[in-house]
Formats: sequence, C-alpha cells, structure tokens
Amino acid sequence: MLVALLSTTAIAGARPTTTYRALDLGASTFEVGLVHAAFSVLPALTAVLLGRWIDRRGERGLYSFSLIVMGLGGVLSAWSENLPVLGLGQAIFGLGTIGSVISGQAMITTRTRPEDWNWRFGTYAAFLSLGQLVGPSLAAAIQVIPGLGAEWERIAFLVGALCGFGAAILTMLIPGWPRPAGAAVSAQAGFFSAVGRVISRPGMLAAMFVSISVASTIDVLAAYLPVYGTVSGLSVQLVGLLLSVRAATTMVSRVGMEWLLARLGWGRVLVGCLLLSATMLALIPTTSVPPLLILIMATLGLTIGLVQPMTITWVANRAPRPERGTALAVRMTGNRTSLLLVPAVMGAVAGSAGVGAVFVLMAIALGTGGLVTRSARLDQTRDAETAAPLGR
Repeated sequence: MLVALLSTTAIAGARPTTTYRALDLGASTFEVGLVHAAFSVLPALTAVLLGRWIDRRGERGLYSFSLIVMGLGGVLSAWSENLPVLGLGQAIFGLGTIGSVISGQAMITTRTRPEDWNWRFGTYAAFLSLGQLVGPSLAAAIQVIPGLGAEWERIAFLVGALCGFGAAILTMLIPGWPRPAGAAVSAQAGFFSAVGRVISRPGMLAAMFVSISVASTIDVLAAYLPVYGTVSGLSVQLVGLLLSVRAATTMVSRVGMEWLLARLGWGRVLVGCLLLSATMLALIPTTSVPPLLILIMATLGLTIGLVQPMTITWVANRAPRPERGTALAVRMTGNRTSLLLVPAVMGAVAGSAGVGAVFVLMAIALGTGGLVTRSARLDQTRDAETAAPLGR
C-alpha cells in the first residue's frame, strides 16, 4: 500500500507538471497533447507482454524494475530542454508506470485469498486515490516556493523520481512468493493463445468494456469539465473544486467498499453504481448551479470509485491463477488504448455537437456497461481453484 501511495503520488504530480513544462518549452495545444500521449503509447503496446512476464517469473522483480524505470523517466523529464526529450521522458515514465500497476495488482491476487480481494483491492484503490490527491498538491506546493521560477518544474519531476526510487526500495523488502504448481508450464503457452483464452472467459469482455468505460469517463471529466466550465461561466476555482470533490469522494467510497458489498451484494452494487454514474454524467450539462454540480460530482466520485477496483476483482476472478497477470494486463491495455483514442473522439464530438454531448455520450457508455453487467452471470464460478462467489 505504501508503494502504491508513493508511485501514484509521482504519477499524479508528473501529469500537470508535464503540461507546464511543455508550455514553457513553447508547445502548442496539439503538441501538449502529443507529449501526454507519449505517456500511454508504450503501456498500450507492452502491457500484455509484462503480464506474461509476471505469469512466468512472478511480480516482485518486475515491480522493483518498473519503479526504477519510472524514476529514470522522471529524471529525464526534469532535464528536458526540448519537446522530443520531454516526450521520451514521459514515454519511459509511462512504461515504468504500467509495469508497476500490473505488478501491484498481481501481487494482491497471488498473495491473498480470493474471498478477500474485494476489500484488498478497495484498500489498494484508496491508497491510489490518496496519491492522486497528494501528487498535484505537492507539485503545486513546489510551484509557489519563492525564488524557484521556472526551476520548480525540474524540482517537481525530481521529487516524483525520488518517490519512484523510494517505492522500488520498498518492493525489495517484500519477501519472495512461490509460484503455484503448473504456473510456469501454463505461462509458456503462446502469446496470442493466452490472450485469446483470457478474452474468451465467460464475462471477461463485459468486464473489459466496463473497465474501459470507467477509465475513459475519468479522463474525459478531467479534460472537458474545464471546457464546460468556460462555456457555462464557471470559475477556474469552482472547476478545480468539482474535480477535487470527485477525487475525495472516490477515496471515501473505497474505504467503505467492503462494508457496502457485504450488505448489498457484489452484482447489485456494480450495476447500481454504473447506472447512477450514467445518470450523474447526463445531468452535468443540464445545470451550472454550483451546489447541484458539487452534489453531482460527489455522487459520481462515490459510484465511479467503487466500480474501478471492482473491475479489477472481476477480471482477476475470471482468469485461472497461472494467467491472472495476463488478464490484468489485457485490462490495462484496453484502458490505456482508450486514453489514447477517446479524447480525440470526444474532441470531435464537442466540436460538432457541443461539450454537453461529450458527457451524454459517456453516460450512454456507462449505462450500457450497467446493462451488460446485469446479463454477465456474475454468480458464475471462476476456475476450480477459486470457486468462491464474487461477492460475500
């Protein structure tokens, strides 16, 4: 959990710092987008390969190595004097990020009982949310230190790199863990056959669709809520408050996730959260009243915050133990690919139909995810080794 906190603090702090650094280097809006896209290119291409590595060799070694790579990407970004070097630094940073995320998720599935995954992933996601709050705040605090000037970006990148290196040291203190019998043999199966087996598992495509919809929604909110605020006359401070409310309530929801699942059931919570999230998204373009928008964002944060870790549990439950790293990597590949494509598609929608249509379109995607989830037979058992139900 401490590794998750440190690594996410580095990631969340680096994202806005990258934008400011690119602008200081003379980047246009399009070039800023390209620099940020570099962060997701390598993860989209390598996630499944990294998942296969975990299935063969275990997660601890890759965890440490990925965090070191992340730190090196931060160092390169700190000393970038032109956009190509900054983009390369972010590409390396993104590669380290995807390896650390998949390793962290795989470590939970291999070292804890399946019946504990809901609260384990809920706690894990809560620490991620805390890092998402701390990272930008830390970068902002560095920015206002007197006398730094443009050097604050370099210092912010280096602080993030230190977080990555510190997290790598912590992973080295984690004891080794024996691989399950037959894991090495199963992991030697062909790349495409392994991916095909993962995707063809009952309910897996539904899980991937929901995961992609949620990841895209969070990204679209961060990108287009400021645009909606500008069009609607909302202040920059209010838009920032709305995004902070979403992040804070997301963290709160994950702390109470296990309690809620124990009382309402896994499938009921997932479907309900997806449909309620869709409703909240559709309501955003109907109002510019601050109290109503705060209520909408708080509700959206609570529901989205529950769905994110639940999709990890869903994917892990559907995959046999020797291929869980691959399954989690396939999920991340879908998420990262969506972060490359969806913003461009939403930009075209906003240009032709208005920014409100962006929120409506994402609401339709989440609502569809809720309907797909209802028909996904969530009570179906996974593999014989972990045949407990998804929810308690």
